[in-house]
Amino acid sequence: MSDRQPQTRREALESEHPVSDSEAGATQTAEDEAAAKRAKAEFIGRTVAIFLMPLIFVGMMITSYLGTMHSPEANDMPIVVAGSSAKADDVTFAINGAEPDAFDIESTDDIYSAHEDVVDRDASAAIIVEGDSATIVTASGAGVQQASTVEQLVRPALEDDGMKVTTEDVAPLPDRDPTGMAAMFLMTAIVMAGYMPFSVLRSNSPELLKFKRIVPILAGWSAVIAGLVWTVACPILDVVDVKDTVAVLGIAWLGVFAISCVQLFITRLVGALGVIIGILFLMVLGMPSSNMAMPVYSMPKFFCFTHEFLPMPAIGESLRSVLYFDGNGVTGHLFVLALGAVAGLLMTKIYDHFYAKRNSHPVPLDVNVAAIHGGRRPDTKLMRYISLTLFPLAMVTMMITFMLGAMHSPTPKDMPVAVVGSSVEQAEDTIKQLDEQMDGKFEFTALDDKGEARRLVENRDEVAALVLPSEKSSDFELLANQAGNNASYRVAVQVFEQVAQAQDSDLTVDNLKPLPDRDKNGVVVM
Repeated sequence: MSDRQPQTRREALESEHPVSDSEAGATQTAEDEAAAKRAKAEFIGRTVAIFLMPLIFVGMMITSYLGTMHSPEANDMPIVVAGSSAKADDVTFAINGAEPDAFDIESTDDIYSAHEDVVDRDASAAIIVEGDSATIVTASGAGVQQASTVEQLVRPALEDDGMKVTTEDVAPLPDRDPTGMAAMFLMTAIVMAGYMPFSVLRSNSPELLKFKRIVPILAGWSAVIAGLVWTVACPILDVVDVKDTVAVLGIAWLGVFAISCVQLFITRLVGALGVIIGILFLMVLGMPSSNMAMPVYSMPKFFCFTHEFLPMPAIGESLRSVLYFDGNGVTGHLFVLALGAVAGLLMTKIYDHFYAKRNSHPVPLDVNVAAIHGGRRPDTKLMRYISLTLFPLAMVTMMITFMLGAMHSPTPKDMPVAVVGSSVEQAEDTIKQLDEQMDGKFEFTALDDKGEARRLVENRDEVAALVLPSEKSSDFELLANQAGNNASYRVAVQVFEQVAQAQDSDLTVDNLKPLPDRDKNGVVVM
């Protein structure tokens, strides 16, 4: 009798009941058929995934981003009207009459508290009424788009009511970040770093998903990303002040860790495909809810609800609080992230506990379906771990360097603009004066034919054309093409309004091709 003990139940049964050659052949045939069936199913699954995955991503992008941002409209945006009761009531009536659904207006006689509401971001703006004057108080740090939206809607109503209108910015953006893009791009990079490793982790190195192993790995990964985003944003690009170093590092670490913990639980439930669910909640719903690119009060009301608990808004608002408001209001958003991290870890632990109870001999965490990875993996653990890290690290690095580096402080450079005078000589003299002031922002072309300038602007060969005052008109006129490029249109209008004001004149804007109401910001093409 052999000393060797049967290693499996199958071996034990075979030792007690020897299998004949015919039975062995039948078993082998059945196994071959099962293997062939699995291979066919995996081939079909991989083929379907090739088309289904892009379809899902494009569908989510179109329905969420384009569906919510193509034509934003203010909806119950909270503002405060401060002043004597009679005046406040008149202003409230005037604004509601002009924009009945745009604002949720609260009245107060305390001017100081109205300012504080704007600083605390409990109100998008405050209208301070004193006699026949009204001051629109906004905070650019809470969103340039939000501040401009309030002013565009409120100013005409106040002026029609006979008031002299001025503006006040209680939280202006710093010169190093004049558009407030730093917080938005940092937020996006942090969110990407939280979920991206899980897109390949299950198929690349599933052994790392064991709870005791993955938690310290996620903590270390979060520290690496925090250091990366701070290094690029502070010493390299100088969009983050050195005094905010600790706060930015802390927010970045907590943001990545919280998202990773929640994504870990989702991966436990549905495996590698969990990254799709993560992208849905983190990016597709997160960006319209974030209040960063566009005011959340210009999105459908559902996103005002998700703004309160999704991690992307919490990260963005935390960074905004630190970078533009000296940390005011950061606590609540950090609590959302901390709660998410704890919930993710706790639910993962509970899942592992009940899974172990149901499965006394659990299947090892290993890649047992070829279609999951679709090809040969690196041979050594070291190479697998390097390949696992490189993809998300490269994506985050590109986001934070190229996109933030290019967009955090946009200024016009050699923007083509025609100057139309009664003669080419007059236009050239004006161009010389403008060149001294504009410092290379525009590339001017001298013309004496307004019709030719109109043709160039319509064809988008020139961004705009400035028509100088003449005997027929004492005002400047700007021929512009909003549909050609909305951002360039806004820059041209803003700059040449200042030029006209410096000459004690007015600027009349002739928008040759305005954007349609269904695409007010011109983002459909993008």
